[in-house]
Amino acid sequence: MVALAPTPRDSAAEQFVVVPAATRNGGVPALGWSRVAMVLRSFQAETSGIVLVELVAAGQIIIDIARRSYWWTGQPSEFPLRPRVARVRVALGDGVEVPYVQEQPGKLDELLWYIGRLAFPGEGAWWLMENDRYRLSQWPNLTELAHEPEDLRMLALLTNNALSPRQLAAASGAQHDSAIALINTLDLMGMLTVVAGEPMPDVVVPELPAPREGLFSRLRARLGR
Repeated sequence: MVALAPTPRDSAAEQFVVVPAATRNGGVPALGWSRVAMVLRSFQAETSGIVLVELVAAGQIIIDIARRSYWWTGQPSEFPLRPRVARVRVALGDGVEVPYVQEQPGKLDELLWYIGRLAFPGEGAWWLMENDRYRLSQWPNLTELAHEPEDLRMLALLTNNALSPRQLAAASGAQHDSAIALINTLDLMGMLTVVAGEPMPDVVVPELPAPREGLFSRLRARLGR
C-alpha cells in the first residue's frame, strides 16, 4: 500500500509537543491558571508560535504568539476561576499555523490580565525572585481591562519607583494579595523591568476615587460570553 503524504494540517499537528506542568517544592505541580501562566511566561521571549491549552469541560484556548491574539473554542458562559487543565501543547517557529479557522480573535493582553490575577492566589508567581523590585515599563490598556482604582494607584507608583510587592502594598494602601497579583500579572504581560537590590525611594501616594464594583465580578462579565 502506498503511503499518503500528510496534509498541511497533519504536518502542522506533528509540530506540537506537550508541555508538562511545572513543579515546585518537591514536585508539587502547577495547576489551573498557574500551570498556564508558567507555560506562557516561559515562552515570553518567543516572537512566533502557537500554544494550545486544553481545559476540562471548558474548551480550548489557542494562542498566536506572533499576532498577540487568542481564540477560545467552547468557552463557557462564565470565565472559569479555577479550571482543570487537561493538556498544554506548543509549537514554535514562523511556519506554524493556527490549527483551526477562527474569526475575531481576542487580544492576548486581555487574557493575560485575567490569568495573571487568578494564577498563584496569595503568592508571588513561581518565576519571581524574592528580593527583586519592579518598575513599570509599559502601561496596560486599561480601557479594555476590568480594573480597580487601587490598580491605578499602584501603576502610578510603579511608573516612578522600583518596588517589591510588599513595598507596593505599603505605599499604595492596597492589600498585599492585590499588590502581588498585580505584579504577577504585569510581569506575565511583559510590562515590568526587574531591578535587583535598589533602595526604596520616597513615594507619594496619588489620590484616586474609592472602588465601586468588585474586580472579579467585572472580570467574569468581561470574558464570559
